[in-house]
Amino acid sequence: MIVFKTIGSTCGGNRNNNIAYGLERTMGELIHNPETMLKAKKELRETIGSCKLIEESDIDRLPYLQAVIKESLRLHPPAPLLLPRKARVDVQIAVYTIPKGAQIRINEWAIGRTNIWDDADLFSPERFLGSEIDIKGRHFNLTPFGSGRRICPGSPLAIRMMHSMLGSLINSFNWKLENDMEPKKMNLDKSLRAIPVELIKQSILSIINLINVFDKLAPLSLLHILCVEGLSSLIKHHEFTGKIHGALICRKAPPISHLIFTNDVFFFFVKRLR
Repeated sequence: MIVFKTIGSTCGGNRNNNIAYGLERTMGELIHNPETMLKAKKELRETIGSCKLIEESDIDRLPYLQAVIKESLRLHPPAPLLLPRKARVDVQIAVYTIPKGAQIRINEWAIGRTNIWDDADLFSPERFLGSEIDIKGRHFNLTPFGSGRRICPGSPLAIRMMHSMLGSLINSFNWKLENDMEPKKMNLDKSLRAIPVELIKQSILSIINLINVFDKLAPLSLLHILCVEGLSSLIKHHEFTGKIHGALICRKAPPISHLIFTNDVFFFFVKRLR
């Protein structure tokens, strides 16, 4: 049985949701840099085919998509300051003396800037192509989830979900700004105000095939699905009546992030029950 639960409010309002924050910042950068979006689309089309959802097994075959996410997390770490540490004894590190009892916080935002990276203010996923740097805490110039014994315990799930969700968004839809705004005129400064985008539907899997895909998706209990306008009427009038349990449908969907704001999108969290 598949249970659909909306997470629109979570993605739209919970700033502590690292997956939602990472996705919205990445989508903002891709819309701001359409040439990068086209490269990611091309890789997805050539690797898995157009208008298909991303499976976990596809991730390793998508180096450019991985580079896009790494670059976004470098520029926009979900947690700019990592969890604090407290010195139990006096510690000498190079020329620095850390007294006993001092609280230390790692500035992940600063690590992603010019002292470590060339052209640090540019969104350039190409810097990670051919690089061994990952986001799993093994390379200290890119630790968005922390490192060591206190690394974020949810990072493996977050990494998988970010790749599969972002890849599905890119591969299933075309994106452009409202009112023919030029991408380079976008304001990517962090703020609480939404930046509207217009979502243009491509030919996407039918609802039947979309549900059948779940049996082939990654072995995760928590999956996701993007549904477009018309799902409500399908559930009410099509053969799915009585087969989809717990579906929460609203005609005016909440924004799924501060960069994605449209009445035509329904964003659902999917939990497969054994």
